[in-house]
Amino acid sequence: MNSNDMVKYAGVTTINGATKMRFANSIERVKALIKEQHQIHCMEELPRSMEKLEACSWLLENLKEPTAVALMTIEEAHEKYLTWSKRKESKSSQTPKVKATRTTSAPQPQTAEERLAELRTRAVTEPVTESETESK
Repeated sequence: MNSNDMVKYAGVTTINGATKMRFANSIERVKALIKEQHQIHCMEELPRSMEKLEACSWLLENLKEPTAVALMTIEEAHEKYLTWSKRKESKSSQTPKVKATRTTSAPQPQTAEERLAELRTRAVTEPVTESETESK
């Protein structure tokens, strides 16, 4: 499950000494946690589907009589998902990197005659300004 996945249930469980924030999309997953012998500190059905960060915030505001373990675990998870959310925002606000490409100019004339013909063409097409004549 990604940090931006939508969840319908959220809570805190302990199994084998590891206390974690748990998220589920169905009551079947919650039942599976119970069947797997998780000690459930709290498990709430959310009022609507929420992202994990929002679910943690909702639990912090709406839990009735939370245990110290549950409260500490929810706060840690909230900080974790808040950090992830900020990273995601900063990455999306950065301008995309564009690979620089080398531009090639027109090929230079090979012979003196070609160079002279190019200069004559430029002299006819590009008028000389006063500032250029003063500098000469």
